[in-house]
This record gives sequence, structure tokens and C-alpha cells, in this order.
Amino acid sequence: DSLDLYNGAGFLYRLDPELVSVLGAVNKKVARNTATDGGGQDSFSDKVFLLSRVEVDLGTEGTTTGETVYPYYSGIGDAGRIKLLNGSARYWWLRSPRVPFAHFVRGVDTSGSVGINFARNTYGLAPACCII
Repeated sequence: DSLDLYNGAGFLYRLDPELVSVLGAVNKKVARNTATDGGGQDSFSDKVFLLSRVEVDLGTEGTTTGETVYPYYSGIGDAGRIKLLNGSARYWWLRSPRVPFAHFVRGVDTSGSVGINFARNTYGLAPACCII
């Protein structure tokens, strides 16, 4: 059945076991869209996660209670948020939605500013973690 959940090895399985052993779970929040989810926030805990719009100092949108800018990104400016792949700037996903819509997600565009794109599109990631 196509609705069966995957229960095989996950993302952490591919990482060096020494690294995995020092990753700590982090409690995070994510804004809900207002189109289908009614706004507000959801909470989750994970060892590897996407950053939010607030955390990379790209402003706030929707309910962002408890989120703060990470010191690395505080005042860094657009150029500091640019991620390169093979020398070319790449778009990368954030976990923040474009709140009034169910099908748009925020990201960081190739100039380092806040972007918006369809959730179905394929872009890069800059996963974050907490080493304990």
C-alpha cells in the first residue's frame, strides 16, 4: 500500500556513528499556515532540523513565540546566508511556511534573502544540529 509508513534506516544511519553519539535532541517550534492549519504553532523534538526564518535573522511570519535568532546569523546580512554548491549559490529550504498558504514554504534564495517557493520543488538543505 502506498500509504504505508517507511520503517527502514533513516538519515542518522548514514552519518558517522561518533557524530550521531554526540547529537542532542532539540525542542523546536514551527508556525502553522493559516489557510488549512488554522495558524498557531506546532512543537517537535529532533536531532537534525531545518532552521526557521526567525533563526536565520530573516524576520518573523505567523506565530513564532519562543523562536530567537541564532548568534551566528544575528546581523550577518544576506551575503552571510548564501550557501554554495560547486561554487554556485543555491536556494535552501527553511522550516517556516508562507503562512497564508498551504503550498508555499520559505527558504533562502541565491542572494541570501528570504525566498518563497512551492513545497513540491526540489532545493538544497542546510540542516542544523546540537552537539552535546
